[in-house]
Amino acid sequence: MKHSLGNTTGRREIRAPRLVAGSLTLAVGVALMLTPIGAGAQTDPAEPVSNISVVQTPSGSDEPCQPALTALTNTVSNTPASFVLTVTAAAPLCDPIDATAVIYAMPGNGVAWPQDLVETADFTISEAGVTAITFTKTCDPVQFDVVTGPTPEVISPLGDKHGPLLFPLDTGTSLQFWGLEDCVESETTIAPTSTTSTTTTTTEKPSVLVETTIAQTTTTSPVSVLVATTIADVGSELAVTGSNTTSGLSLLGAGLALAGVALIVFSRRTV
Repeated sequence: MKHSLGNTTGRREIRAPRLVAGSLTLAVGVALMLTPIGAGAQTDPAEPVSNISVVQTPSGSDEPCQPALTALTNTVSNTPASFVLTVTAAAPLCDPIDATAVIYAMPGNGVAWPQDLVETADFTISEAGVTAITFTKTCDPVQFDVVTGPTPEVISPLGDKHGPLLFPLDTGTSLQFWGLEDCVESETTIAPTSTTSTTTTTTEKPSVLVETTIAQTTTTSPVSVLVATTIADVGSELAVTGSNTTSGLSLLGAGLALAGVALIVFSRRTV
C-alpha cells in the first residue's frame, strides 16, 4: 500500500506542472488566434492624386529688384499629357507676388459654364529664377488658370469670378481643356463564365473547432471546451491592412494551442 500511494503521489507531482503548462499554453494560443484581423499595422489612407505641380528654381541673381511688369516673362507648353506655364523672373521682385494655380471643372459636352473649383496650389514669386507650373490632363473637361486673387467655389460670366490672371493681357497662359480623347476610366469587373452579368464572389472564411480537456481543481471530472476561431483569408486582408502581422499571430496561436492540448493529454496519461 505504501508503494502504491507513493506512485500515485509521484504521478500527481509530475502531472501537475505539465497540466498547468499545457493549460497556459492553450490559453495563450487561443487568445492569439482570436486576435482581431484589424489589429495589425495599417497603412495611412492614400493621399489624393494632385494634378498641379509647382517647381521653383532660383537663379541666384543679385541684380537690383524690378517690378513684376518688367521682370516677369513666360512660355507655354501644351502637350497631349499636360499644360505647362513657365514663368521667368529676370531679377528679384520689388513687390513679391502671391499666385495660385487653379483647376476648375467644366460641365463638358461643349458647355464651359458654370465651373466648379477642383484643386488649387499657392506659391509666391519673389526671387530671380524660374517657376514651372504643370497641369496634368485627365479625362475630365477642366480649365487651367494661374491667378492672383480669390478662387471662388463656383465661377461663371454672370456670377463670381476668380482673380486676374498672373499675366492679365496674355490669355494664352490659361486653357480650357475638354478632356482626353478616347479616354476610358479604369474599371475592374469579374466576368462570369456562362452569363453576361457582372458578379461578385464572396469567399466564406472557415471556422475551426479545437476541442480540449482541462482538469478542474475542485472536481474529479474533466471539462470539455470547444474553441471556435476563424482562419483569415490572408490575401484579402493584406490588401486592406497592408500587413501580415495578424496572420502570423494566428499561425503562432494555432501552434501554441496544439502544443497546449498535447501537454494536457500527455499529463493525464503519465504513469
